[in-house]
Amino acid sequence: MVYLGVTNDIKSDWESGTVADNFDGYWLALSDGTILTSYVVEQTDAYTVFTAPIKLNGKRTNLRMRVDKEYQVTIEGAWDGIAENGTAAREITKLKAGDKVTVINSLLDGSEMETSEHTWAADSGVNYAYLPQGDYYYGFTIDDVYGDYLITEPVVFSIDAAGKIKFNAQTAQQTETGNEEE
Repeated sequence: MVYLGVTNDIKSDWESGTVADNFDGYWLALSDGTILTSYVVEQTDAYTVFTAPIKLNGKRTNLRMRVDKEYQVTIEGAWDGIAENGTAAREITKLKAGDKVTVINSLLDGSEMETSEHTWAADSGVNYAYLPQGDYYYGFTIDDVYGDYLITEPVVFSIDAAGKIKFNAQTAQQTETGNEEE
């Protein structure tokens, strides 16, 4: 299974304490439709910065993107991420036509899988693409003010050939064991 990453697309009512997902089947992808494994690295009221592991011209790095409240994606460039000692890389390298980009997907077992190599063009970019037909797991990670977090039990949803999303009533664990009801 491929781990698609983390997003912050939620609806929250701080007065009532109600938080709900705003997931609509779209995920960050290269302009050719290659889905990115993406992570939130910064969030403000105006934008969210995501990073996705890639190889740029054969060197492992991250594609750094800024998404505004209207879901417009701006590519900041290649960024080496955060070192083991916690320091963030300062340099961001702009992508240019002819660069070779390979998306690195994280697998649930902790390993990684590389996609085919893409040659970056002047009109290449990142946008939101609809996830392909298949079954997916979806859950929340809830952080508290003390630095602790809770990961909810994931639910299973499917996207059919027509692009319709169906959230299944059972938990992911029940689906894996075959206790699926239509």
